[in-house]
This record gives sequence, C-alpha cells and structure tokens, in this order.
Amino acid sequence: MRWLKELLGLEVSPDRTTEGWHSGAEETRARTTAAYLAAVGQRAGVAGALVIPRPEDYGSALAGTLHGFPLQLTITDVGSTTGALGLRYALAAPGFDLEYDPEWAKDVADDEHEAPHRVFLSPNIFVEREEADEEADAFRELPAELQARVLAGMVTHRIRYFRSRNDELNLTLWDEPRDATDAVGSMVATLLLAADVARARGATPRGRAAKQVQPRHPFKGEGTLQQLGSAFAGTVAAQVPGSRVVERKNDDCIDVRWMDGRSNVRLVINLDEVELHVAVLADGVRGEVTLRYDPEVSIEQNVSDDDWDRAHQYVFFGPSTFVAGPEAIAREQAAILQAVPAELLDALVAQMSSLEIGEVHFANGMLRACVFDLNDIDDDGDAALVFASVVARVAEALPRGTIGAETRGEAVRCGYCRGLWFVSAEHLSCSNCGASA
Repeated sequence: MRWLKELLGLEVSPDRTTEGWHSGAEETRARTTAAYLAAVGQRAGVAGALVIPRPEDYGSALAGTLHGFPLQLTITDVGSTTGALGLRYALAAPGFDLEYDPEWAKDVADDEHEAPHRVFLSPNIFVEREEADEEADAFRELPAELQARVLAGMVTHRIRYFRSRNDELNLTLWDEPRDATDAVGSMVATLLLAADVARARGATPRGRAAKQVQPRHPFKGEGTLQQLGSAFAGTVAAQVPGSRVVERKNDDCIDVRWMDGRSNVRLVINLDEVELHVAVLADGVRGEVTLRYDPEVSIEQNVSDDDWDRAHQYVFFGPSTFVAGPEAIAREQAAILQAVPAELLDALVAQMSSLEIGEVHFANGMLRACVFDLNDIDDDGDAALVFASVVARVAEALPRGTIGAETRGEAVRCGYCRGLWFVSAEHLSCSNCGASA
C-alpha cells in the first residue's frame, strides 16, 4: 500500500492503484485504517489529530481541527463503503446540497423520470428539490475560481454529496477512498477543499476550536448555576441525536443521556461539586481499575526490583499515564486494560493527556471520569463529547465476565525512567519516556 509505505518512510514505486488494504484479519484491517487516517491528518495539518476506533461502525474516525473548524472523518475497514467528512461551524447564509452522479447527464429530461426540479451546475453535478434555484444561487455566491475547483474536485475525488448547511459542511464519497491512485493525497485535497468553502462562505468555527475567534464560557454568564447548567445541557443535547436531559433534584446534577453504539452514556453536570463528569455503563464486566494521568509522577532512578518495589508498582500505558498499587493489584488492573484493543487504549491515553484528565475509573460495571471544572469549560461541550465517545468504545470493547489477572507477557522495567511497561507490536519503546527496550 503506497500510503502506508509513505507513512513508514519506505521506498515506493511509481503511482498505482492501492491494493491489498482490504485483505487480512479484522485486526490488521483496523490497524491499516487507523494508519491511513493518521497519514491523512499529518499531511493535511489537522491540529490535535486523534484517530478514534469505532468498532460498532467497523472503522475509525479522524478528529481534530482544520483551519480552526472541528473535523471528523469516518472511514470503515470492511471495504465497499464510503468515507464521510464533516466540518462543524456556524453560518448565517442559505445552504446548498450538490450531488455528483456520473450516470445522470444534463441532457436527460427531468420529466422522463418524474424527478424533482434540478439545476445543473456542470454536466453531472446538480442541485435538486423545490429549493434548487435558491441553492444554486447560494453556490454561485462563491468566488468563480472556487466554484470551478469544487465542481472539478467532485469529479476527480469522486465526491457524491457536497453539502454546505448552516451548522456543518459534510461530504460523502462514491468509492472507498483508499482505492484512489494517491489515496492520502486525494483525501487531503478533499479536506482542504471543504475548509476553503467553509472559509469563503464566512463560517465561524464552533466549539473548542473557536475559543480564540469567539470565546465561549457557558458557566461564566449571567444567571444562577442551575440556569447556566440547564442551558449548557440543552446545548449539548442539541448536538447528540436521540439524547435527553434529566434534572436530578436529589443530588443537584443534570444529566444528558444517550446511546453511543451499544453503550449507555451520560454527561453529568454536577452543580454541587461544580464539575463535569462522563459515565458509561459496561454491564457484565467484572473487575476494577483506575487509569491515572499525572505529569508530575516520576520513577526513582535508584529503584531496585525487590520486595519493597513490589509493594507499590507503577505500570505505564502512556507518558505519565499508569496504573499503580501492589504487584497483584497492578497486574489485575493491567490485565483489564490489555483486554482493550491497543489502538483504542492509545486513543483513551491520548485524550487523558490532551484534556489533562486525572483518572478514568472502572468499577461496578461503569466507567467514569471527571472531565472539567465547570468554570474551565470553554466550548459547547465538544471536547467532552469526543472524550465520551472514546470511553463508550472502551466500554464496548471490554470482554464480559470476569477478566483474569494474567497479562499478555510480563511487564519490563525501563532502563532509563525505571517505569514498568508491556512490550508489544504497538509499543516497542517505553510507554512512559519513549526509551528503547
């Protein structure tokens, strides 16, 4: 696969169609999907790029910001499917939905097929519906050069739908994007084209990415904490289809509850403790683990592997991210985390580091974490929703029943930072400091 060889810095042959990504075991396909998205994010310059496994959709998503716009690009790893791209923003202008259909030519009369009203912008690209004329006019408000790039790009990159709405610009592709001759380059060009259209239309980035453009501090406005909490809950719920707001009078909490895949999720606005929590049910999973993130934790350089050391061990799964306790307890906690696919655990670790989340605790069939102090929230809940999505996928991935205390392999001690970590194909260097094994 050309794009994978480029990512790994290997010599590549001249351009040719991608081959072989859809072969191999499910775990291998998932890994190549994640590598592809990572390569796209790197080349496109996606800020804060994070690849999030989505096992219920048989794929992964690239999240981050592109030119300030919150981005999500979803790709499946089962083949014969399309990619879906979304940029989130606020826009006070009419929208347009462009469709590219190579089988539908401009010279085919609408009345032959009793189709809705269509306005063609090129031989195979059109807008339809009753508002077709208005949508065509909205598209023609773009600079002529950008109009031409959009129309050409839809054909070149096989973009089936190019939709610019008031709150989002989303694209759907005709084909599996990795089958393009330059799979990474084609997707990068598609991302940048979408961002150029959003900027040209005067869209304002929404959420966390917009804080420098349009600061948003939902708990520093006028009103009581109860009123501000209710308003914030409504804002979050409006972003999550099928969610509902539940105000719990007995403990001064306001929940936003929804289903993410097969997981029950809730965002808890705790008015008493002035904190925002995430909780996800993992029914049927037994065990207990606390994954901690603490950048101030350091391992003593003179640690020796004796009985005193075994009385309290730190096992690292990422920089400053660890489980800790006596040897037996640390091993039990590590076994639970090792039951989670490596790429998904890495996504959780990356989120904890990025958002400075002190701990994620699992016990009694529930994963939970304190995400923010309410006064520190500077978006419409976007960061918390991304984190909740990652936690939901961890909850789904945990095997049901009792997880044994046996780990895959023995933890090794790093010769540099002295922390313990597990060597694997994904982690050939120390999970804490990055030193070679």
